[in-house]
Amino acid sequence: MPRRTPHAPASDAQPQPYMFDAATPGGAATLWGLVNPNILHGAVTCVTARGDGLILSYTADGGALSITVLAGANKPRFYPATVEEAERVLNAIADWATDNPGK
Repeated sequence: MPRRTPHAPASDAQPQPYMFDAATPGGAATLWGLVNPNILHGAVTCVTARGDGLILSYTADGGALSITVLAGANKPRFYPATVEEAERVLNAIADWATDNPGK
């Protein structure tokens, strides 16, 4: 059985996929915990400052992370497969949000 992350409640009868460590097949969701928090903070701050939002998730098969930018009618979605790719995408989103001030 895969190891549980420190954030997973011990009382769960049915562990959910997001409770497993990154080495577990299908455990892409746990990769969010490995993303540099400063990069994540920067993207969230820049996007929400312009009145838009971000959805951070993972693909149904657990093979990649999922980043969706909620910017009016535009909802670009990115599927980084690694922490490094996710950080590059988040930096690019923060740069875009900074270069394109809010509504």
